[in-house]
Amino acid sequence: ANRGVTANDLDVLDDLITAFKETRDDNSFVGLITDATVKKDAKRKQVEIMGRDILGIAELALGSKSGIYKSFGFVNLGKLNDGEIIRQAFELHTKANEFMSDISSKGLTPAMLTEFRTLIDELDPLVRYAQAIKSDRDANTEVRRNAANALYEKMADLCRAGVIYFQDRDPAKYSDYVLYGKS
Repeated sequence: ANRGVTANDLDVLDDLITAFKETRDDNSFVGLITDATVKKDAKRKQVEIMGRDILGIAELALGSKSGIYKSFGFVNLGKLNDGEIIRQAFELHTKANEFMSDISSKGLTPAMLTEFRTLIDELDPLVRYAQAIKSDRDANTEVRRNAANALYEKMADLCRAGVIYFQDRDPAKYSDYVLYGKS
């Protein structure tokens, strides 16, 4: 056991290598995140388009200066995150149902509200799934980082022992154990 390096140290190193190799790399999440985001964004766009259509009908029926119209919300959509879009879409749906008799003359139908509610209900799980994948990626990144750090620390300790042992015995082997110009 030169400089305290034992067979157990090498077994630990092998275990750390195995643990690191068994972590998922980031590429396995990139495709899932991309796919989830594309689906979520497409559904969000459908919600926004239909919501603006319903809001437009309400504006025609109630007038843009009407307090009731202003209570419908669904504004500044580009600045809202997904959760806020869902919340505002639910509010718009509720208000449109509440004032259906006032705005149906301009083209709002129960079928439109049913379709809008369906789109909202379809968007919500897509948003949750995209968030879950991102959370899984973050958690995996932490696991992978910890495994990499543990592996590096053990390897650095073993390399330091090699540097110390070979520094005056064998320059070629000495350089094999130097990490990043560190001796």
